[in-house]
Amino acid sequence: MRTLVILVSVFALAAAIAWQSTPLSGQAASDPNPPLADGPTIFDQPRPRFAAGQLVVRFRDSASESAIRSLNAAHGGRTAQVQPLSGLRRLAFPAGANLDPILAAYQHSPLVEEAGLSHIAYTLEAPNDTNYSYQWHLHDTVGGMWAESAWDLSTNRGQGVVVAVIDTGVAYEDHNQLLGGVFPQNFKQAPDLAQTTFVAPWDFYSNDSHANDDNGHGSHVAGSITQDTGNAYGVAGVASNSTIMPLKVLTFDGTGPDAGVVEAIYHAVNNGADV
Repeated sequence: MRTLVILVSVFALAAAIAWQSTPLSGQAASDPNPPLADGPTIFDQPRPRFAAGQLVVRFRDSASESAIRSLNAAHGGRTAQVQPLSGLRRLAFPAGANLDPILAAYQHSPLVEEAGLSHIAYTLEAPNDTNYSYQWHLHDTVGGMWAESAWDLSTNRGQGVVVAVIDTGVAYEDHNQLLGGVFPQNFKQAPDLAQTTFVAPWDFYSNDSHANDDNGHGSHVAGSITQDTGNAYGVAGVASNSTIMPLKVLTFDGTGPDAGVVEAIYHAVNNGADV
């Protein structure tokens, strides 16, 4: 493979950018906006910006596990998830806990490198405009992508390019599993992805290599990139010969912690991604 690029869902990327653009040190006290207030999406549908009762913390390499446990216990916190690649830990606190002083305590602790509120990443929801479904243009027209001309100039159509889709997963395999060890889930590969090559998949919730899509958004994104084209079935993809790296960071309801998005970026880089 000559090139490898990463694609992040719009809201997943927005959450990661917001996490980085909001300083993790000394932010809670000086932020003029209430840190736990709902924030508008681009379609003005208010949804929670942060996971209630959760912080994301990166401890210093010198911090021992016993010292970390003691710090968490002192503030009523527990480790909800550890991200081994990025070193981020998602901490959960009792319902109703006032996170402002807790966050400040972590930010000022000598054990902590950085700490912040746990943002929620979202898939991008389509607006309900009547003709919105007709606005996915590939044609050589005003407002279109001019993909037809691009295909004439680049006849390999993505050959040798790997795209990491950091989203709700991708319908890339036939796979049966039990959710929580109880509820059966049966996944099928999307028919129009039958000729697509997939590499290094990972589910950051189940912590396994089956990054299957239980929402649909990630499969839509992957299909827009590399859906089988010229096969007299379904629709066309922009780069139908490209390779997809399915990385699941959002669940069936299209949400997930921003720490998972960061971890997925580390995974993609460790598997050769050029960001």
